[in-house]
Amino acid sequence: MWMSKKEMAKIFREAITCAKEIKRDIHISEHPLSLSYIAIKELRQHISLKDKNALIIGSGKMATLALTYLIEEDLNSITICNRSVDHAQKLKQQYPAITIKDYHQRYDVLKKCDILISATSSPHLVIEEDKVNINHDIYMIDLALPRDIDDALKNDEHIFLMDLNYLQEISHENEEKRKQCINDSKIIIDGYLKQLYHWFENEKVDESLMLLQQYYQQVIDDTDAILENKLNLDEHEKYFLKKTLHLMHMRLLKQPIQVLKHLDKDKQDLYNQVIDALFQVEGEK
Repeated sequence: MWMSKKEMAKIFREAITCAKEIKRDIHISEHPLSLSYIAIKELRQHISLKDKNALIIGSGKMATLALTYLIEEDLNSITICNRSVDHAQKLKQQYPAITIKDYHQRYDVLKKCDILISATSSPHLVIEEDKVNINHDIYMIDLALPRDIDDALKNDEHIFLMDLNYLQEISHENEEKRKQCINDSKIIIDGYLKQLYHWFENEKVDESLMLLQQYYQQVIDDTDAILENKLNLDEHEKYFLKKTLHLMHMRLLKQPIQVLKHLDKDKQDLYNQVIDALFQVEGEK
């Protein structure tokens, strides 16, 4: 369907306004599905990340995602331990602020950390209970499957451990919340679409009424010019003539406006075509 610049501009304006309303009222981004992002969000709810020291074990996709989110926080330090030094050095090139330590130093680094994130592909435990020696509070996040962190560490009073099962439960809950957000968004979109369709229908009527108005105005102007030339009128009589002709103009339009505005769409289209054919002013359309 061909559209004018005016119609396209209307569509874009309504689309932008609709998107802003959805973003402002629905808050779908508050329900993330990424396990790495959920883990960081959970951390924020338990502690302030400002000036904290973090250790990330691994350099794969999950570990890199976690690093990406952590790098945006106001941490004191982020250390990477990984079996492959080459992989860790590539992360160092991308994020110069991080520190690279040998994988075998992970337990020593852990003693000075407030946050541990482990996401390796190791088939066995990376952090074992009997090798952990800390006496301060630490938050551990296990993003690996099978697990990297010994589940027995949950019994330590200084350790808060989030494993993959815990994070997946939150992700599933967020998925349900997102479905509701999508439904709420659709309701808002439908509202804007109805308003837009109504505007398009009225726009067609308004264009036809404008043609009528232009036609009648041309007739009124021609009549006024003829009478003023034929009659010897003073200023008061000219004013009275213009006012009378204007009232005639308004009365001529009143009935067509009321009829067109209350017709159903099919009849509106038919009447619009008739008006366009009968009353189109020269030079218009």
